[in-house]
Amino acid sequence: ISLSPSSDKKAIELLELYLREKEHIELTTWAWVKNCIGMLEYNNEEYAMAIRNFYDVESMLEDTKMTPESKVELRYAKEYIANIYYVFEDFEKAALLYQELVETNLEESDFHSYGCCINMASAYLEISDTQNAGRAMALLSENLHKIDASVISEVDASMKDVLANICIEEGNYVQADSYLDE
Repeated sequence: ISLSPSSDKKAIELLELYLREKEHIELTTWAWVKNCIGMLEYNNEEYAMAIRNFYDVESMLEDTKMTPESKVELRYAKEYIANIYYVFEDFEKAALLYQELVETNLEESDFHSYGCCINMASAYLEISDTQNAGRAMALLSENLHKIDASVISEVDASMKDVLANICIEEGNYVQADSYLDE
């Protein structure tokens, strides 16, 4: 959790010091620390520095034998890279990165995959590609039964919001209203 830019900066300094001074650090620990640094930088809108850390994780982990832990760290790095492209309004690239994440992780029924599905649809909407946005929502709808009960209402509300926006983009205001009324 980000408390303030100054406390985040101090945390980043300590994490970087840990990486420099720690001998024989496990790869997944290294990736976790680099992702933490990147997330703190992302929260403070230091996107160039953040993406550097996420790309470091991605390049280091993509060529290694994956463990469940390293797979999670790689997924976080890729998701934040997509988020940064979204922030900089490179919606096509963001959508493709989210799509890659969804395709490789949706079967695991993990909440981040559902968030990436919603983000992918939102990115497609930003470039007025309602067809691909609709496909993303159809994929999410097909997998709703896998979602944990504790987050189903959040995912469902986000999905209906995106579906309403697809309808608005297509000029189908009555259908959009029905999604918003549910």
